[in-house]
Amino acid sequence: MTIKDSIQLTKNGFETSFLESKFYEKQTVDDNHLNLLMNMIDAQKSDVILDLGTGTGYIAFPLAKKYSDSTIIGLDIVTETLKINAEKASKDNLDNLKFASYEGINFPYKDNSVDTIITRYALHHFPDLKSSIKEMYRVLRPDGKLIVSDPTPNENDTSGFVDKFMQMKPDGHIKFYHFNEYKEMFHSAGFHF
Repeated sequence: MTIKDSIQLTKNGFETSFLESKFYEKQTVDDNHLNLLMNMIDAQKSDVILDLGTGTGYIAFPLAKKYSDSTIIGLDIVTETLKINAEKASKDNLDNLKFASYEGINFPYKDNSVDTIITRYALHHFPDLKSSIKEMYRVLRPDGKLIVSDPTPNENDTSGFVDKFMQMKPDGHIKFYHFNEYKEMFHSAGFHF
């Protein structure tokens, strides 16, 4: 399967899941986790915050409400879901919240144009994660902040059972990465932590 085929599979799977009466949100809602992530962001006036893999805007909407002087951008491959998000943002008068779609490879932003990138439960769906990490590095300002929250493998799962099971779902699951794998990929792209 090509990278573009994988992205299309992921897009189709998530469009269906997101549009099925909050089914996805019922699986992933976690107020404590959301609060932890929100507390990691300390946006300043006029900051640009990118919610990568925004989906239904689970993080983007609360960010827009908390940081009304900042620009919040929800970026994802799911075009229909993003249209619904944009309608909701308009209805809620969240003028600082924008949603943008992309083809899943190149971010539609200039170099050094984003102050913070946050991504939750998304990276394990990216078929070319190394390229996406390079894109994160490219668009993030040199003093910017990157916040990643993604499942990691269970250390007892030595056969990769969970990944094999998750790959049977129609949402384009690629792989849960170990912390050291993430560390190596981010370091190779230029990130330091």
